Amino acid sequence: MTYEEAIAELLRVAGDYKSVSNAHDIEEAICKRNTTRLKDEVDKVVAELTLAPETVKIYVEHGVFIVEAFGLKSKTWDTIYDVDLLDSTRRSFTGYLDKAFKDFLNKCLYSSSITMKDIQRFCSHANLILNSVTPEVIDSLSKLGKELRQVDKDLSDETENYNKYCSNLKKAMYNAAELWLNETSIEPDMKLSIRDLRV
Repeated sequence: MTYEEAIAELLRVAGDYKSVSNAHDIEEAICKRNTTRLKDEVDKVVAELTLAPETVKIYVEHGVFIVEAFGLKSKTWDTIYDVDLLDSTRRSFTGYLDKAFKDFLNKCLYSSSITMKDIQRFCSHANLILNSVTPEVIDSLSKLGKELRQVDKDLSDETENYNKYCSNLKKAMYNAAELWLNETSIEPDMKLSIRDLRV
């Protein structure tokens, strides 16, 4: 391959770099915006499960599920946005809630002035919350989980395609530069200009 052929190949691989780059940025922004919107909807569904915020409050803060009662907070380690959790059966989600309530009791029981009566009240409200997880709530979370899974896949596919494009472009640029060096003799005091074909 000659240098001229390498340049032609480079231009073919690059195509309209600016358009490709802009399209990638737009697709990435759309996916991120959709992810944020879906996560906000999950947050809202979870917050609406709280029946008596003055006793037991549940909500999501930066993807972390929070149980709050008696002025104390407990956080779960697993993110609420896990698509396998959302896009699953009622048992899986209620099991997640049940574990979060147990984690709260485990964390806060001995380190505060919570009485047995408080524990009984907490357990009653926690049980009411668990029983309020209707099939409609599960359907809503399942739908959001499926949408999150699709947006994650779309973003992953877009990133993979763009990275492949950049990798091919880099190879073509390297090949052209190598052939140019083979055909050119650089003399002392020679002025060189390097142009970035990506811009």
